[in-house]
Amino acid sequence: MKKTLFALMAVCVISIAGCKNNDSKTTSTSATKVSKQVELTSYNAPVFETAVAYNDYIINRQKEVYGFIFKMSDASNTSPAAAEKVIDEALPAIDKILGEIKDMPPFKGDVAFRDAAVVLFSFYKTTFDKSYRAIMEINKKGAKKTAADIARMTQISNDITNNEAQLDITMKTNQKNFGVANGMMIQENTELQEKVNELGK
Repeated sequence: MKKTLFALMAVCVISIAGCKNNDSKTTSTSATKVSKQVELTSYNAPVFETAVAYNDYIINRQKEVYGFIFKMSDASNTSPAAAEKVIDEALPAIDKILGEIKDMPPFKGDVAFRDAAVVLFSFYKTTFDKSYRAIMEINKKGAKKTAADIARMTQISNDITNNEAQLDITMKTNQKNFGVANGMMIQENTELQEKVNELGK
């Protein structure tokens, strides 16, 4: 079941950023201290002093989402109902995370990286609420699952994988461009990727 349920996790793990000057301080302040040219969606939008801090802000929120995925994986070993409880817990948290990313101001005029992250995290939210719930409903049938049910689960899994593959390309392209523009080195987030790979075994 894990390979079907967690197809989402096979592709898009945002890379870790490393800056040539190793400065990754993040600060927060009120919107009144942010450039008037930046459109904000809340009063306490974050301000970033470095590109690394900007990148890490997104990475850390992806780690939070993956935390729910790992938790749901463990719960699914107990029952579909237990996994559904994790989905119910995850959705408001992901919605909050999505809002935080939307609140990120442009970094030196760049919005492409942030906007790609917004699309990716919107995909996470929809996948939890729609795709994962649908899979759990089918799994509730247990041994009574029909061939049509299994085919439906396979289709959901394939749709997740195919949709995410496109988002992965966009996300990593924009992150790479962001890194190049800001003298930032990008490396694979191997720790998180290894945990993701374990879900498929």
